[in-house]
Amino acid sequence: RREIQRACSALAQRAQIGVTPADELLEEIRWQVERIAGRGVGKDEILVMQDMAATEGNRLYDLYDSGGVKASGGVTTGWGWLDEASGGFTPGDLWFWAGRPNTGKTRSLIYSLGMAAKDGAAVGLISLDMGAARIVKYLIPQLANINGENVNPDEIYRPSMWGEVEAQRLGDICAAADPHRRFYLVAQPRGNRMGNVEGYVRQMVRKHGCKVIAIDQAQNIGGWESGGDKRSIYAEVLGGLKRLCRMYE
Repeated sequence: RREIQRACSALAQRAQIGVTPADELLEEIRWQVERIAGRGVGKDEILVMQDMAATEGNRLYDLYDSGGVKASGGVTTGWGWLDEASGGFTPGDLWFWAGRPNTGKTRSLIYSLGMAAKDGAAVGLISLDMGAARIVKYLIPQLANINGENVNPDEIYRPSMWGEVEAQRLGDICAAADPHRRFYLVAQPRGNRMGNVEGYVRQMVRKHGCKVIAIDQAQNIGGWESGGDKRSIYAEVLGGLKRLCRMYE
């Protein structure tokens, strides 16, 4: 404690001078505290991987025996192996899908939402980058059970690319798209501040009963009062998303 007091006192004196930026001072405080606290790490605090694996294995066995996603109250992710490992999307969950550009994040996200909707759950998508028409182009072949492996989304409305069966499926799905009103979409909203996103989420949950809500291109969310510092904006956005999840647990 004395070491922490000395470190903070020294940083407080630097703060009074006003030369060092506040974020650097906070980072220095964090580093100093972690450095001092790390000296007292005990051997009992270091876990053995085998023990952790056994505990997680027992959880998965219990999940499998209970009947999987439906029994746990979750919503399917669209992938059986992920459902078995996680129990699906459950209230209060916050999932992050990350990857390099053009690696299929949006397609896999829309696929997952589409499968959840087909399984009976109301879902919502807030797209901060892609327009509504392009999202629907991604969604239609999936709902129509068309193999989209070689389909360019820009050419989705060219039936000549498929045979008669696929063309009929596409026609059927376009004629009866989302008949149960389970897929709700906000594309390129007028505001991308965290407050705007919270408002859309609130409406999707309260008015439409959405069980799963996805935000595509979440890095485009702006903070509330941050003055442009990326680190502080990300901290505010992450805190806002966590708060939303806690509200609807």
